Amino acid sequence: MARSFDEPPPEDSFTTNAGGWTLLQTDHLNQKGQAMPRFMNRLRSLGTLTAGCLLSIAATFGTAPASAQTVPTVTIAATDSVASERNRDPGALRVTRTGATTSPLTVRYAGSGTATIGSDYAGPTGSVTIAAGQASATIAVTIIDDVYVEGRETVILTLVSGTGYTVGAAKMATVTISDNDTQRPALIVIPNNDFYYTEYGTPRRELEAAGIPVVVGAGRRQLSTPHPNSGQGADGGRVTPDIDLASARATNYSTIVFVGGWGASQYQYAFQGTYANAAYNATPAIRADANRLINEFLSQNKYVGGICLGVSDLAWARVNGVSPIRGRQVTTAAFSSPTNNVGQLTYRWHMEQNGAAAVFDGGGYGNPSTYTDDVIVDGRIITAGNYDSAAL
Repeated sequence: MARSFDEPPPEDSFTTNAGGWTLLQTDHLNQKGQAMPRFMNRLRSLGTLTAGCLLSIAATFGTAPASAQTVPTVTIAATDSVASERNRDPGALRVTRTGATTSPLTVRYAGSGTATIGSDYAGPTGSVTIAAGQASATIAVTIIDDVYVEGRETVILTLVSGTGYTVGAAKMATVTISDNDTQRPALIVIPNNDFYYTEYGTPRRELEAAGIPVVVGAGRRQLSTPHPNSGQGADGGRVTPDIDLASARATNYSTIVFVGGWGASQYQYAFQGTYANAAYNATPAIRADANRLINEFLSQNKYVGGICLGVSDLAWARVNGVSPIRGRQVTTAAFSSPTNNVGQLTYRWHMEQNGAAAVFDGGGYGNPSTYTDDVIVDGRIITAGNYDSAAL
C-alpha cells in the first residue's frame, strides 16, 4: 500500500514545511562504500511511494567514531644489525605500523645494551615519527670511534606503549657494534738516573698480569740506573728503555705513568730551580717532551699517572698554561726533594705550588698507618703515594 505525504512520518524523520517528511538515518558504509544492513532495512520500511513523488537520498561521509577505527600495531626490526667502529659503519633499525597511513604516528622506545650513548654511538632519541603516507621509519645508529678496547657492544631498542598504537610481538631489536681497538701498551716513564725500582717493577708486573703490555720510556734511550736499595735484585736492576720520550706518541699507548725517585726531577717542565746533581736537570728538550706527552694523553682522554716524586712531573706540566693537578686532590710521599738552589723543598711543596686542592702525604690518605691505599683518581689524573701504593 502506497504511503502519501498525509501519513504520519516514519520513525527517525522530521516533518517538512510542506507537510512531507524526510528520513534521517545515521549509519556506516562498508569498505566497498555500500550501505550497512540497518540503513537498507529502514529504507525498505517506507513502502511504495506515491507516483510523482521524488525520493532523494543524500550521504554524508565523515570520520568513524574511535570505537569503529582500527588501532595500528607497531613493530621494530634491525635492517642493519652489524655496525663497526672501523670506518664508523652505522647500524639501522626500522619501525613499521599496520593499517592506515593517512596521519603521522609517533612511536616511543627505550634504549639499553652494553654500548653507551654519547661515547659509543649517537642517534636514537627515545621516539621516532612515521610520516603521513609512510608505513615505516628508520632509526639510524651513528657510531663513535673511541680509543678504548671494549670488544663487541650492543645497542638494544625496545618499543614502549604510547598514544595511537599498540606494540606488537616484535618489540625489540639489536645492533651490535664491533670494536676496532686492540690493547695498547702502557708507557712507564723512568728517569735515566736514580729511579725507584719498586715503583717501576710493581706497576709493570701488575699491568702485564692484567694482559696490558708495557713499554718503558725515558729521556734518553740508554742504560738507566735505580736508586740503591730501592727493591732491585742482585743484578742491580738497571733498565734499558724501549723508547726515548722524543719518539713517543700518546696515540700508541693506553696510559702513561711517571715513576718516582729523585731522578724524576728531570721531567719537571716548568720548575725554575736548578738541582745540584746535573743529571736531575736533564735538558729543556727532554722536559718539553715530557710535557708534550702529558698534554697528548690528556687531550685523548687517557689516564696520566705519577708515583711518589713522579707526581711532581704532573704538577710542573702545563696544559693551556695551567698545571693539570690544579684544583685536584693528589697524594705523594712525605720526603724532601734533592738539593737545589730554591731551598729545602718537600714533595708536598711541588704540589701546593701548582694549585693542588688537597695534598695527602705520609700515608695521610685512607688508613693513616699505611701507604698501601694512598692512591687517588681525580678525573684522568692518578697519583700514588710511594712504592707501597704502586700496586694499586
